[in-house]
Amino acid sequence: MALTKLNNASLPAGSMLQVVQATSTDTTVVTNANTYNAVAAPVTITPASTSNKIMISHSAGGMVQGDTGGIYFRLKRGSTVIWSAIRYGYSNVADWSPCPWSIEYVDTPATTSAITYTLEIASEKGSVSLRHNTGGSGLTSTAVTIAKEIAG
Repeated sequence: MALTKLNNASLPAGSMLQVVQATSTDTTVVTNANTYNAVAAPVTITPASTSNKIMISHSAGGMVQGDTGGIYFRLKRGSTVIWSAIRYGYSNVADWSPCPWSIEYVDTPATTSAITYTLEIASEKGSVSLRHNTGGSGLTSTAVTIAKEIAG
């Protein structure tokens, strides 16, 4: 039986065309109010067509201590914010509390140039500790960001 090579143009809409994954064990600590900090594991992908979509998934552990007020979380394509949660979470306790970070977002970038997606976090108030990708004392945690190109 002869094999037929498929190209991206012959696949139906909704087909997954490529997957790019970035991981990091770096921890981000936020202590200043209303200052966004980029978190580990930005991911870069180059779409094959301007009609294709990019699904971004991100997951990491986190912790928060103190009165943060609102916990902010946002996704950027290059320098443009494309998704934002002003009240992703909230803390007003002195003890450490879990703050898991997770997002799935479908973007329509309309380009065939390389795109870098970055996630950022911030807190409404200072004098707190908000952490992304922390495993606790002496433990390692891994943040994962995945970009999936989907035929448009």
